Amino acid sequence: MIALRRGDQDRFADLAGRLEDFANRHPGSPEIARTVGYVAISGPLERGDLDLADQLVGNFLAAPPDDWPLSPDRLWVVLAAARTQRARLATQPRNRQVVAEVAARLQALRSLLAGAFGISVLPALPAAQLVTFQALAGKGSLKEWDAAAAAWRDLGHRYELASALTAGAAVALAVSSRSSARLRLREAHDRRRSAGRAAAVTDR
Repeated sequence: MIALRRGDQDRFADLAGRLEDFANRHPGSPEIARTVGYVAISGPLERGDLDLADQLVGNFLAAPPDDWPLSPDRLWVVLAAARTQRARLATQPRNRQVVAEVAARLQALRSLLAGAFGISVLPALPAAQLVTFQALAGKGSLKEWDAAAAAWRDLGHRYELASALTAGAAVALAVSSRSSARLRLREAHDRRRSAGRAAAVTDR
């Protein structure tokens, strides 16, 4: 997913194609299937092809796994699906059909995670993913995004931290808190830059 986050769509498409080919040759692997699901949704989402991303979310929700134990790989798929719905709502906030479809999709995702929210103690990664889902599927308040940012900051996950900070900055700007928005955007920029450097070293 580094290629996708860095905006290298050509490389991402190549790697996604290889992954899908590998999955087709190993149809019995549910872990690979879920990874393909995340990549499949995230690709068009990052390109701005929300219709395709939403179609893939619909496919995912139409045939969810029979069992849904809490695991990070499955939660990544849910986060990609929730981000797709939030992006759709942001682009067409007054389209009643889209608003209704988004609400239905988010409710379906909440249903998949219904048992997770009753767990008092969770490992750090799924806990951060769930907090982020709540921000995406809920009101998206500054408090929710700050909670998500804090969780990713504790994990040292720079990409997700930068995303949560950017979302929080947008909320801060909406309530005319420019200084608060600047602080979040500055940290997000620094995190993305350091993540880019780390990825560049990894590629060598």
